[in-house]
Amino acid sequence: PLPRPPGRRAAQPPVERATPALKSRPDDRREGRGLGTAGLDSAGAYIARQFAQIGLTPAGPDGFFQPFTVDSTAPMALHTHIAGLRTRNVVGLIPGTGRLAGQVIVIGAHYDHLGYGGPNALDPESTGVVHNGADDNASGTTALMEIARRLVRRHAPDARTIVFVAFSGEEEGLLGSTYYVKHPVRPLDSTYAMLNLDMGGRPGYRKLTIFGAATAKGFP
Repeated sequence: PLPRPPGRRAAQPPVERATPALKSRPDDRREGRGLGTAGLDSAGAYIARQFAQIGLTPAGPDGFFQPFTVDSTAPMALHTHIAGLRTRNVVGLIPGTGRLAGQVIVIGAHYDHLGYGGPNALDPESTGVVHNGADDNASGTTALMEIARRLVRRHAPDARTIVFVAFSGEEEGLLGSTYYVKHPVRPLDSTYAMLNLDMGGRPGYRKLTIFGAATAKGFP
């Protein structure tokens, strides 16, 4: 390897950098990142700080945050007490350059989880116990931040705008992504593609599952 210039620190290896980021959200103090919990708000604030540190441009109406209120017409609101709860997506972007700047790639991952369990949990008998969700989806949001960290360093005369979104309220019926579609930070007709990262924390299977590969001509 080339010697480092004097006084310059070595870049932290991706695994060492990602591990504390992954562990920061699956913690009992985050209350399973359930909708309406202080733990979910804390996780969103952590992601916003990381976006800022990475060098993304804030893209929400409130800095990196895109706040929204759960509507009473949401399907899960008919069976739970989530209507009226306030939560927020976390949104940052890398501006495009040249002739491709007007095209947008959205990369997303949800950062909420099941809180203390309930009907959506794999084990309904575990209701009342903190569901930390290390794989679902702290793994996806960690990957989201690592991708942002790598792409922010790109240098190209022509490059698409990349929007990074950490969605909230997805476990309660895709609330965050639905709100984003209704209130995109860049026009939807300029969105070239969207990639969603979910449950990427089980590499032992040595498999990558890709859904929706037929939804765009270039994907296959």
